[in-house]
Amino acid sequence: QVTLPYSSGNLRGDYMLAISPDEQQLAVFEYQHNSTSLLKIISLNDHKASYHSHAFDGFSYMTWLSNNELAIADGEGIKRYRIDNQTVDVITTNKDIGYVAANSQTGVIAFDKSDVVVNIFQIPIQQASAPALLEISNAEAITRSRFINHSPWFAQSSYQSAYISTDNGENVLMLRNEDGQAFDSLFPEKIKSISNG
Repeated sequence: QVTLPYSSGNLRGDYMLAISPDEQQLAVFEYQHNSTSLLKIISLNDHKASYHSHAFDGFSYMTWLSNNELAIADGEGIKRYRIDNQTVDVITTNKDIGYVAANSQTGVIAFDKSDVVVNIFQIPIQQASAPALLEISNAEAITRSRFINHSPWFAQSSYQSAYISTDNGENVLMLRNEDGQAFDSLFPEKIKSISNG
C-alpha cells in the first residue's frame, strides 16, 4: 500500500493520483474535511510523503507537466504548481474546466470544458524566459460536439490520446491519432473510468 491517509468517518481520503514522467514520484490529492484537497508527493523509492500546504478545490484534477511541475484544474481554471518552491501560476481561468491531462513530451495540455455541452480543448505551452511565466497559445477545440466529450488522456509513449464521448448516446472510448483523426475503439465493455497506466 503506497498511500495511507488519515481517516475519520467519511471525512478524509485519497481520491486522485498521478505518476511523474520519470516514474519516481506519485502525486496524490487527499480530500480534507473542509472540502479542500491537500497535495502530497510520495517518493516511489522509499514511500516517504511530502505534504504541500496549498489547498485546492475538493474536486480538483491533476496531471504532470514535468518531474517538478503539475497542471491542476481546480474549479477556477488550470494552474501550474511547482513542487520545488511550492508556487502556483495561472495557466488559464475558466470555471467550466473539469478534467485536465498533459503530455510532457509535447508540452500540450488537454482539458474538457463544459457549458451545456462538454468538449475537449488543448493548449500548447512553452516555457518563457522567466521561470515563473508561461507562454500560452490560444486554446484549440479538438472535439466539436453537441453532446459530452470528456476525460482526455495522452498515451505514455506516443502522441496519441484517448477520451470518452457520448455522441452516440453511450460512453464510447475514442482514440485520436497524432494527425487529429479520432475513431471509436469499439471497446466491448461498459466504460466507468479511463487512465493511461
